Amino acid sequence: YVVQIAAFASRVAAERLARRLNAKVAQSADGSLFSVRYGPFADEAEARTARSNARKLGYPQARLLRE
Repeated sequence: YVVQIAAFASRVAAERLARRLNAKVAQSADGSLFSVRYGPFADEAEARTARSNARKLGYPQARLLRE
């Protein structure tokens, strides 16, 4: 599991947020989006906790992804 915090069309914007949150940037298969993500997490419960923390930090759109 990973937690996606946000997605941007700009790599620069994604990398800026990722640095601020100590997260990683993942590029979409077609190269058009750059996602800021935490993880991976060993299980869904850990990922849910991380998502909750992201939402408390002001990222209500944070969501779980299964990788």
